[in-house]
Amino acid sequence: MNNGTLIRTATESDQESIDSFLNNAAAVHRHLDWRSPLDWLGNNNFLLSIENQQLRGILICTAEPDEVHWIRIFASHDFSAMESRWQSLFNEFLVRASLQAEPITVAAIAYYEWMRELLELNQWLVHQRVVQLKWADNRLGKLEKKWPEELTIRPMSYKDLREVTRIDRECFPFVWTQSQDVITRAFDQSSHTTVAMLHGEIVGFQISTSYRSVAHLARLAVARKHQGQYIGQALVHHMLKHFSKPWIREITVNTQQDNQVSLNLYKKMGFIATGETYPIYLYQK
Repeated sequence: MNNGTLIRTATESDQESIDSFLNNAAAVHRHLDWRSPLDWLGNNNFLLSIENQQLRGILICTAEPDEVHWIRIFASHDFSAMESRWQSLFNEFLVRASLQAEPITVAAIAYYEWMRELLELNQWLVHQRVVQLKWADNRLGKLEKKWPEELTIRPMSYKDLREVTRIDRECFPFVWTQSQDVITRAFDQSSHTTVAMLHGEIVGFQISTSYRSVAHLARLAVARKHQGQYIGQALVHHMLKHFSKPWIREITVNTQQDNQVSLNLYKKMGFIATGETYPIYLYQK
């Protein structure tokens, strides 16, 4: 870091310059998880690189819940100084994180080749890959319904969110767990959310979004003790019926490349791989 560079925490007074910067920066990585960048204002790990009194880089790295920090935003004014900017910002994050008693894990999903190269150059390791699938075969009328007859699916409500979060944390590995605050934001911003009920108990849920002609299954989980009863299939079936409308041209879902249970479910429901894959990188210290 040279004498003309200051790394500091973003403040409320930076809002306008941050907005303008993210709209014009050459390189912008985003992994927001139901937030806007400015939602993290006030977080100690919302870092700005001020160079010669100009905003030239941003790093937001937060953990929700506390197990894993994710790179939410990394942005650089230009590509030529991107690597040194990354190192200055990430090193400052590590200094702040070192005040914690426990070792930390940082994760990043890399959508762009430049982000992959940057992470690998700095000794990040690929943990797994996310694959995208899209619905390509209308089998709804032919699907054998194997889930319990007494299973019902109803709209999710605010009073369900605590139990939905519990099921979510039970089902997803540590890299992918989410806090109740994140689940609540997902519920608020989604277009279709449902829970599966069995004997008066929530046994699974799904959260889906839609934008213009595309719908996306964002989150699906079934309580561990009820897995193997085709409840996930029932939730996906109900979601597909909901989005079977003339203006919805595509329905997509992402899952981990090594999650055979999910892959088998989606393939049975008529989803096929699009060929899009995204590596998940981990940095541990």
